[in-house]
Amino acid sequence: ANISDSLKTHCGKCTPSEKKDSDLILKHVINHEQDYWKQIGDKYDPEGSYVASYEKEYKQ
Repeated sequence: ANISDSLKTHCGKCTPSEKKDSDLILKHVINHEQDYWKQIGDKYDPEGSYVASYEKEYKQ
């Protein structure tokens, strides 16, 4: 699956292993790589329609 689709569907087409890995990566990027997370959001979610939900779920 591509990044945009995976973000939009919350990794809906991912295998359980891919979903687990995706969750770990997103949690790390959101909490420790804010500049990179902003770049991802700007590129794949310019309207901000799902980035906020990830931040709500993973932000520590």
